[in-house]
Amino acid sequence: MILTSINLLAFGFASPALLGWLALAAVPVLIHWLFRRRYREVTWAAMQFLHAAARKQSRRTRLEQLLLLAARVLILAMIVFAFARPRWADAGKLARETPPTLRVIVFDVSLSLGRKLVREDANAAATFTGETMFEASKAIAREVVRKSPSGDRFALARIAGSEPRLLIRQPTLVASGVLDEIDRIPLTFERGDVAATLRQVPELIAAKQPHERCEVVVISDFQADNWSESETAFTAFADRASIVLIDVGLSLPDNAAVVGLTTAPPILAAEQPMSVTVTLRNAGTVPLTARRVELRIDEQLADSRRVDLPLGQDATVEFALAAPAAGEHTLSVRLEEDSLLADNERWLPLSVRSELSVLLVNGRPSARPRDAATFFVEQALSPKSADRAASSRWLRVTTVPDSELPNVELDRHDVVFVCDVGTLTELDVGRLRRFAENGGGVIASLGPTVSVERLNEVAFGSRGLMTLRLNEIVTSMNADGTPSVFGFDPGDFTHPLLREFRGNPGAGLEAALIRQYVRVVVNSNSIGHDVALRFSTGDPAIVTQPLGRGRCVLVTTSLDETWGEWAIWAAGFVPLIHELTEYAAAGRSQPREALVGEPIQRDIPSGSTTITLTTPDGVARILTPMDREGRSRLVINDTSRPGNYTLTSGTVERFAINVDSRESDPRRIDPREWAESRSGEPDHRIVVRRSDSPVPTARDDSEPVTNSLTLELLAAVLALLLVEQALAWRFTVGAVVAILSLVLAAIWTATRFF
Repeated sequence: MILTSINLLAFGFASPALLGWLALAAVPVLIHWLFRRRYREVTWAAMQFLHAAARKQSRRTRLEQLLLLAARVLILAMIVFAFARPRWADAGKLARETPPTLRVIVFDVSLSLGRKLVREDANAAATFTGETMFEASKAIAREVVRKSPSGDRFALARIAGSEPRLLIRQPTLVASGVLDEIDRIPLTFERGDVAATLRQVPELIAAKQPHERCEVVVISDFQADNWSESETAFTAFADRASIVLIDVGLSLPDNAAVVGLTTAPPILAAEQPMSVTVTLRNAGTVPLTARRVELRIDEQLADSRRVDLPLGQDATVEFALAAPAAGEHTLSVRLEEDSLLADNERWLPLSVRSELSVLLVNGRPSARPRDAATFFVEQALSPKSADRAASSRWLRVTTVPDSELPNVELDRHDVVFVCDVGTLTELDVGRLRRFAENGGGVIASLGPTVSVERLNEVAFGSRGLMTLRLNEIVTSMNADGTPSVFGFDPGDFTHPLLREFRGNPGAGLEAALIRQYVRVVVNSNSIGHDVALRFSTGDPAIVTQPLGRGRCVLVTTSLDETWGEWAIWAAGFVPLIHELTEYAAAGRSQPREALVGEPIQRDIPSGSTTITLTTPDGVARILTPMDREGRSRLVINDTSRPGNYTLTSGTVERFAINVDSRESDPRRIDPREWAESRSGEPDHRIVVRRSDSPVPTARDDSEPVTNSLTLELLAAVLALLLVEQALAWRFTVGAVVAILSLVLAAIWTATRFF
């Protein structure tokens, strides 16, 4: 074998600060010096004959001790050298050696990554593979870790809609631990909040050591909606780290999704007709034809259709069917399978009623029924005549005097009419407020018994039922001082309360005769106020406002004949009372749904000790409510899976968690164009790579590849330990072991460097 060239080597340390520990090599020398053998001279004639022989032997003994001391010093020195991570490279390139890298891996786990990969076949239609973009992303992340040079440290973050977003906060050298953490990362059903994750990345970069460089590796499908507001977040660390963008997204994939599910009417009566409206969206690249849509109630197929979905448009499908039996049910709709399964199904809880319970609070009890403040409302809701009883057959009406209001269990009712009650206390208003916040409806009407000042103090304001203010009582008078009347001005009938009167101008609202009302001042800055009906003077006649899950309604005149004759003569009185009742009761029937990751809050009746939550995967958990402001409130934060959730606490309540429809949009940004748009020209600190060629680092290819000597030094330490033990036992044996070790080291050096 002829050596034609010899590589000249350059040498350096990745952690030179650790070389200070070389001072430990002096420990064996100190021990040898402090504990050297001491003796005193004693003149003895016989020793003179041995002196010459001992002098000759002592030279050999001293040499053996020095060699043993050198072995021990060398062991400690080589251990320090090993921890300092020495590296060698070709001569002349050491100055350009790349230092260790703090590599921050940002991993997208949003819903859109669950899209299946497509297998293209020139001779057949494209088919879905079993692998998703998320699984491909995990494989790339593992490859980035495995191919990173030894000595690099890793931190891990995820792009998700909820915390925790930082999975490995303290950078680690242990690649196997990072690989295990990547394997444990699950795909979420959330929308990816890219900006929120990137705003936390500087916290990881702050852990960079002075001798390290920093690199942020982002693995994502770069969905346009998620990345629309990410540019500002990148600027917070773009000057402190190089950025590698690895694109795993599909090119214009097809996707259809269920984006809406509603029912009508707002309050469902058992076994009565109902309609279901399903909204579908085709966000792909081609029109879709004959897609099967299934409607299910409690997982039982109720109806199905095949529909065509035009490109880039929403399509609605109407189902007409009978409502199920009274109770809590789950309505769901499923769309035929495509590349993204999670958005092909949507849920909606159904609360079907066998009856609607209405409580009438009479503020003017009287021995003569007609004089009671609730008389005409009760007649409208529970008529005695057979021709009008059919429309009210499912209403259960209970009337109590105002003195009994503190003793009534409001939660047993759906709507409470408070008619001309002048004795409302702060306790009464607090109970009515909680009743409305939990979904109940409160309808208050005025009259001669009420005190405007007292109601403003107790019932209205920031802590009352509605944030408005009552002014003076307005009485209709002619110019000559004779009594007159006001009428109603329904306007364009746009409010839901007036939907039954729309298109029927002669339905009776215009014929109402009102003599008195209370002028109301509605704060224009308050949110939620809505004037449903006005008087002919322009003043509000009916004002609505949401409160929690429920609704509050104020009628600024009386609902009897004390302040007008509309309860007697106006044909619109009875249908308006029914519309008021259904509108106020709709709070209890509002869809109990939220998006994945959003918390659910519920007020729990006092005394509920055992509360069970059953998740979509059938797991039941016992929950404990929290006491807040004198109420038991339950906060459910674990809504990470879409589907039907059931809450059991004496009664059964269902609510639905659905995916964010924005994740269904397959439109993506081009990461290369995005990188150039930041400065108007290519940014050399940002490297963009496709998923089929992920390079773990952004370092220049011209930079030298360095080699670590740490393992070799540790092997040498082990050999020296054997030599040291052999020397201490018998010097000749130790010498043989040392010579063999040197021969093996010479062979290894020849194969390594030549």
